[in-house]
Amino acid sequence: MEKEYEYYNEGKVKFLAPIINEEKIKHGFSPSKLPVFFNPKAKLSRDFSVIVVKTLSKIFNEPIRICEPLAGCGIRTIRIIKEANNIEKAIVGDINPKAIEIIKHNITLNKVENYVEVYNIDANYLLLSYAISRKKFHYIDIDPTGSPVPFLENAFKSLEKNGIIGFTATDIAPLCGTYPRTCIRRYYAKPLKSPFSKEVALRILISFAALTAARFELSFNPIISFFDEYYIRVFGKIDKGAKKVDKNLERLGWLTYCKKCLHREVIEGIWPKIDPYCQLCNHEVDYAGPLWIGNTCDKDFCQKMLNEINESYSNNFSKAKKIIELLKGEIDYPPFYYISHEISSYIKKPPPKLNYIIEKINSKKFLATPTHFDPKGFKTNAPLEVILEVFKNY
Repeated sequence: MEKEYEYYNEGKVKFLAPIINEEKIKHGFSPSKLPVFFNPKAKLSRDFSVIVVKTLSKIFNEPIRICEPLAGCGIRTIRIIKEANNIEKAIVGDINPKAIEIIKHNITLNKVENYVEVYNIDANYLLLSYAISRKKFHYIDIDPTGSPVPFLENAFKSLEKNGIIGFTATDIAPLCGTYPRTCIRRYYAKPLKSPFSKEVALRILISFAALTAARFELSFNPIISFFDEYYIRVFGKIDKGAKKVDKNLERLGWLTYCKKCLHREVIEGIWPKIDPYCQLCNHEVDYAGPLWIGNTCDKDFCQKMLNEINESYSNNFSKAKKIIELLKGEIDYPPFYYISHEISSYIKKPPPKLNYIIEKINSKKFLATPTHFDPKGFKTNAPLEVILEVFKNY
């Protein structure tokens, strides 16, 4: 074991995990090939889990129960226990016997034995066993290699009313349109390869979650979701009731995109009639959907998370804080961002600085804001002709 593993520090936790060869990582080595799954690049994802659970515990105002059925080396759950506090019980599992050995070692190392139960068991079996016969969870974290699709159904069944699920998707290529058939097969949605495909991908993922929950008369509402480097991370709240589900499904729709003139149009409804031609230039359009067309974050929850960072975590969560601030700024803007290079390429002029673009759009009595999806991207409620005018006058 000494040759394959070493000790790391993250947050308030010291833990044992496989040795990471940085050169292999640079050349596409996957953490899933390690003897026990551990991804050092997912620190931001784990930071968000800590802050979400900390915020959630204050909303419930009682010790909460959490579950991580794909625990790897166990660092996420251990960090939540030590940094979020107010945890009644944590259930962790992994089907890999080596992972169980490492998890138990890390639990003892961090002195959290009284809070954790460990199971060497399939993730879906673990979730379903709690859905059927035991206390359900206030928070469940699904962090698989690839897609979360196989685990969402049983995770939803295992959540308390108003409980929160956090899940990750790393199968970005299908969701962003590189492998459209895989996306259709996996998420029941057509993706779109475009300059703003990251947001299309995120909204397809949320739509799939909402439709999966709806089958059990559960409404799924995203409270905070983002795209970071190679993965999408979504946190959402579950509620019960057919009427709530029906209202929730009104936030699903489709997108059409004209690659000739750059016009986009959001169409409400799961099965709307889609005009195959652009309303502006009559060129044939591409399309994506069904996807989530409502807000992907909740403003109140974002603010509560920022309050927790300022009160409890200071500079340790600086990157998370920056992203949450950007996410909060994007709320209530129309779906789908623009990238300055997309517009400049279309009009064949150099791209302005982002601050200039936002300032000029605002001066024309429209709103514009940076987006977390791309450092050169922005969101706006201005029509395309106003955006083009700003670029042409630069």
